[in-house]
This record gives sequence, structure tokens and C-alpha cells, in this order.
Amino acid sequence: MQPETLTDFFKQIQDYKLAFGDREQSVAHRKTARLALQDLFHEADGILKNRLDRLMENFKTTHPEFYGAYRVGRRVKNLAGVRHAKGEDEEKKEA
Repeated sequence: MQPETLTDFFKQIQDYKLAFGDREQSVAHRKTARLALQDLFHEADGILKNRLDRLMENFKTTHPEFYGAYRVGRRVKNLAGVRHAKGEDEEKKEA
């Protein structure tokens, strides 16, 4: 084997190891970020339920329209979409 070939081979191995290591690190970073987001959403939900919702109860009788609008705004909307069982979409199309 020529020295240039051997050097190129070792360089490719090193590049592969660097790329693989970066991939593992990026997975770890994404997982850590996802867990942090879950904690933050849980904390925000607690603030809304334990503090703001309780404060808004004061407006239930004095300003019912305002309170009603607040309650409507607090409804959680599933923006991820609706998932159907396999074949369910075809059945709906046929009906």
C-alpha cells in the first residue's frame, strides 16, 4: 500500500469518527432541549392553572364576557392534526 493511500485511508477514518461523534452529540443536544421544553411547558401550565385561572375567577360574575373570552382562549388546540386508524380515511371517502 502506498503511503499516500494509507494517509488518505486514515484521514477518511478520522472524518467518519468525527461525523459519527457529531451525530451522537446532536442527538444528545436535541434530547436535552426536548426535556427542557417539557419542563418549561409543565411550569407554564402550572402558572396558568394555579395562578392565572384562579385570578380570573374574580371576573366570572363581574365581567362574564371577559371571563368567557378568557376561557375560550385557554382551550388547548391540537395543532398536530388528527390521526386516523389505517383504512379509516378510505372508508370516509367512500361514504
